[in-house]
Amino acid sequence: MKLISWNVNARVKDGRKQVNVLSQQKPHVVAFQDVRATSVRQYEQAFAEIGLRYILHTFQDPSDEATPTGVLIASCFELERLPHLPSSALWPEGMLSPHPEKVMKHWAKRMLFATLQSPWGKIDLYNAYVTPGLHKEGTSAGRKIYSSIKLDLLTGIYHTLATPSDRLRILCGDFNTPQKETITGETITWGQSYSKSKGCYYVRRKEVERHKAEFRVLRGLADYDLSDAYRRVHGYRSEKVYSWRTYRYDHIFASQALVPLSISYLNLLQEHQLSDHVPIEAIFVPKTVPQVAEIV
Repeated sequence: MKLISWNVNARVKDGRKQVNVLSQQKPHVVAFQDVRATSVRQYEQAFAEIGLRYILHTFQDPSDEATPTGVLIASCFELERLPHLPSSALWPEGMLSPHPEKVMKHWAKRMLFATLQSPWGKIDLYNAYVTPGLHKEGTSAGRKIYSSIKLDLLTGIYHTLATPSDRLRILCGDFNTPQKETITGETITWGQSYSKSKGCYYVRRKEVERHKAEFRVLRGLADYDLSDAYRRVHGYRSEKVYSWRTYRYDHIFASQALVPLSISYLNLLQEHQLSDHVPIEAIFVPKTVPQVAEIV
């Protein structure tokens, strides 16, 4: 099964071009982030033309207010949306943001969880677009930064998935973290700074919650059978792997029973200038099946 995850940069005019470029990769499942509501119809038509006729997106839920960009899943397999968890399960310790209504708005539009009816059985796919730490929204006094929304979204993702599951699972999307990875296997969050005197990174006192929220998703979900598929294949031999500017923000995490035959960032697609992010592509086979026929 070939999965491609891509932040499409809220492009409106380039939707069909984006799908056409990806069609050359012959994906079975595509997860888009940063999708505008005005682009959804264009994506639906373009994906149907390349055989990905099952589509879910977060604009299918009615809303009376202006919302940020959303996410979309297109698949050649049937899709069934997973039920929403209550707020008490997503944020058992309470939200960090003083604006819970904004957190809920972002959660509703930027998280899409569904079940794929694959030839190997059901696979739960979690498509996430985590708001940047410097996210701004307009107010009567101008544009205001809402930095805690990112941490609450990461916390909600963690509590959604930090539970044992008999189902194969994949988490993908744009997480706007980490700050850095090292060739020795360290994952440096945006809650850490470098100490020249000690020669190492440390968690800043005022950024403990930021470090915790980011690290629990990036490394902590491995305790619940969701590890970084890219690092499973490539290790940490090179820390210079980018998906947005000089950061590796776009990830795919998967159950150990889903074996990544290959996983890479499609850097060659950048020549088309269709997004400021690089798509990440993974080809999975189930570990429990000794001989896997090609999915057509």
